[in-house]
Amino acid sequence: MTEAVLFCPSHHAMPVARFDYGWRPAPGFTRDRMAFETPQGERVAHVARLNGLRHRARGLRVYLGHGCDPEEVEEIRFMARTGRFIIMEEPKR
Repeated sequence: MTEAVLFCPSHHAMPVARFDYGWRPAPGFTRDRMAFETPQGERVAHVARLNGLRHRARGLRVYLGHGCDPEEVEEIRFMARTGRFIIMEEPKR
């Protein structure tokens, strides 16, 4: 299975993970190094800036949170169309 990340601003990450996706903090979670665990036990890292995605492997699964810069979201969508990333879900709000 490929790596997965939650892309959203830091101050939105916890509510997006908990309420929009139903995730909980993963073991080792800190405010500086947020990571979440899905109900299926998968670990999802948090990324707040587009530069944090650039070095990741092709096929990265990206969950989008609310509050992101629209230009960054559009760039992620463009990269998804080219096959670089896979957008898994956008927030329900």
